[in-house]
Amino acid sequence: MNKTQISRQGVQLTPETLNINGEEVSTTIENFIRHYVDKLYKDGVVLGLSGGLDSAVATYLCTRSVGSDKVLALYMPDKDSDPKHAEDVKKIVNNLGIRFQEKNITSQLYEMGIYDLLPTAHFPRQFQKCFIKSFRFVKEKIGGKNLYLESLRGSQSKFERCGNAYAKAKHRVRMTNLYYYAEIDNLLVVTCTTKTEWLIGHFSLYGIDHSGHIAPLRGLYKSQVKQLAIYLNVPSSIINKPPSPDLIPGIDNSERDIGMSYKNVDLILYALEKGMDCEEISKRLNLPLRDVRHIESLMHESRFMREVPYTLESF
Repeated sequence: MNKTQISRQGVQLTPETLNINGEEVSTTIENFIRHYVDKLYKDGVVLGLSGGLDSAVATYLCTRSVGSDKVLALYMPDKDSDPKHAEDVKKIVNNLGIRFQEKNITSQLYEMGIYDLLPTAHFPRQFQKCFIKSFRFVKEKIGGKNLYLESLRGSQSKFERCGNAYAKAKHRVRMTNLYYYAEIDNLLVVTCTTKTEWLIGHFSLYGIDHSGHIAPLRGLYKSQVKQLAIYLNVPSSIINKPPSPDLIPGIDNSERDIGMSYKNVDLILYALEKGMDCEEISKRLNLPLRDVRHIESLMHESRFMREVPYTLESF
């Protein structure tokens, strides 16, 4: 990556641009969480703990903010979930001593008919992985399609639409379970979306990664969350593993889905937010112009997700 600095209206763009001070950011977010627990008269917080980086960081911050006895973490796997994430969930719970509950949502999804949306869902996990990866190869490498971008626009393929519904239903069922426990115990619901995911639409509307009382990580890019994880001493097994949505076997690396590393995505997003054009970003970061335009397209096509529901003004 080119380390040449970009100066446009005082904007600096280097690999160090998005570096943060872990102590300062942690303190600010901890105060933010504590403020809303008090302001909304809650007795603590509840959040979904997936074993991934974002939920791990949010859990550490919540624990530091309100204390382990006031944090409830829910692990909500289904039959498609990779068992390796359960091990990391246990590490976090044991390290922090927080309240914990595992709620398998497979039966809820069966009741909704979710597993009937994809014919492969009833086959062994390894077969599902091979099928999905082969399908994506044909569509993206041979057909030249970007499935992620198509999902934002609304695909013409019924199979792809069903796959989209299959994945997002899981996030929405998890959200329902979070609020169920939140209402019973008078808890503040914490959602763990980052700024990167928010800006490119990498979340499910009204799902666990969107709906909550507070979103403490939404001001941080993905690469900054990783920096914060290091400061908080999150287990290295969580920090270093590939980011995965863990929704459908075969879709197991979010960076691969987007088409580039989060470090590059974050710098592109930062530059776009500062008003820089795609050509200049491409030149200064030494990235293909098509990659920069792709991220710009994701921002544009996902804009509705940050705006809905659209409403009429009063009559």
